[in-house]
Amino acid sequence: MGKQYKSKIKRRGILGTLLAGGASLPLYANNLTSRDEYLDTDVKSNSLLWAVAWKETSAEYGALCHQAFNLARLKVDQELNKKTKPEKPLAIITD
Repeated sequence: MGKQYKSKIKRRGILGTLLAGGASLPLYANNLTSRDEYLDTDVKSNSLLWAVAWKETSAEYGALCHQAFNLARLKVDQELNKKTKPEKPLAIITD
């Protein structure tokens, strides 16, 4: 076989692969639409899921937790360092 003949066969194979891939792309896009409809009904409407996802991934939530802890520790240290003894025993109440 000649070199040109092999080159034509390779080009036809590549072209056939590209055409087959292009023909199957609408099927893939249709499948994505079905998935989006599923997300519209189940996931997007579940506000509790979004709240949990924010809590688990948000740097802001982590910073707020550290801030609350540091403020509580500061207040406890201030009360413990007071010179006068309180009338009632100290208590820590968390929510």
